[in-house]
Amino acid sequence: YRYAQATHMRHHAFANDPERDTDHRYIGEHWWHAAREVHRDPPREMLEYHMAEDPVFARDIEISFPILKLFSLVTLICAVLWPLPTFFLWWLPRKIGLSYTTVFFSWMPHRPAEHQERYQLARFWRIPGVSRYAVQSMTHHAIHHLYPRIPHWSQPEALQALRPFIEAHDMRGAEILEDYR
Repeated sequence: YRYAQATHMRHHAFANDPERDTDHRYIGEHWWHAAREVHRDPPREMLEYHMAEDPVFARDIEISFPILKLFSLVTLICAVLWPLPTFFLWWLPRKIGLSYTTVFFSWMPHRPAEHQERYQLARFWRIPGVSRYAVQSMTHHAIHHLYPRIPHWSQPEALQALRPFIEAHDMRGAEILEDYR
């Protein structure tokens, strides 16, 4: 958890910056790029850069590494002792879950990730026929980037309150907000 939280906060600090955004490696032309890339570690140089720049980030990463290594060791032991159950009940669901999360929580809200202006970092988006609950309101990801502490279940109310602000700043994807009137 600490590792994910630390890298997520650095993502917020440097969203869409190819050199410093910890999530920028997920951005690509197609969704499968994000689904594939999540299974690789972030570039070591990027982690080292952030660790040198932010002592809190460095502490969180250093605390997380032994836990991540232990998790990998437990996975390996289980794979040796119980290969098929480990594959079907642990490894495969984890890969599917990580891919789903990365596509809908990183790739979709930020693509094409060309903007670094505060009001253009993320966008509003929608998949026709899919409830916002299926993607934990990441369809309103621009709200999350403006106010990260607003929980996803409160984003519709935040959206209504911020509508004039959103329209005044011409935020990406704001045209879909017409459905919310």
